[in-house]
Amino acid sequence: GATGNVGIGTSSINSFSGYTSLEINNATSGALLDLSQGDSMRGRLIATATSMSLETSGSIPIIFQPAGAEAMRLSSEGDLMHGTTNASLFSATSGSGTLIEPTGVVTIARQTTAATQPLFILNTTGVDGILAQFRKDGAPVGSIGARGGDLTIGTGNCGLIFNDGTEILIPANIT
Repeated sequence: GATGNVGIGTSSINSFSGYTSLEINNATSGALLDLSQGDSMRGRLIATATSMSLETSGSIPIIFQPAGAEAMRLSSEGDLMHGTTNASLFSATSGSGTLIEPTGVVTIARQTTAATQPLFILNTTGVDGILAQFRKDGAPVGSIGARGGDLTIGTGNCGLIFNDGTEILIPANIT
């Protein structure tokens, strides 16, 4: 059009927050854009009234590459990998990254150069309290927290305080 916008399947381009340059409009549900290489289908963009999806064929992963470098991928098996392309992060040579499997298993690995470099940081600011809570069938069964600058582990009335100032372990009600 005269504004530089292009419409496919429409004569009236709908501006999305004023930024539309290309609109592909399919009057029915289904693929808006098919992505092929030669005669082979590689993927498609599908839009319906309630969702938008990116579909790939075969075992092709979806890869996110900001600034041209891979940062995250979603494998055809449903594994979400951040900072790695390795679905097995269990050895000194596997590198660092996060793997979230469709089964709910989360693996976090970090290849460090010093014993003081943490793998996982939990931080709360303000008041003392729970840093991590553990549950069974939705009911709390224990927690790790902070109290008076010390680490606590336990559940309700039964717990331990790791008192750093006196270097002792204190049985306590951690709530």
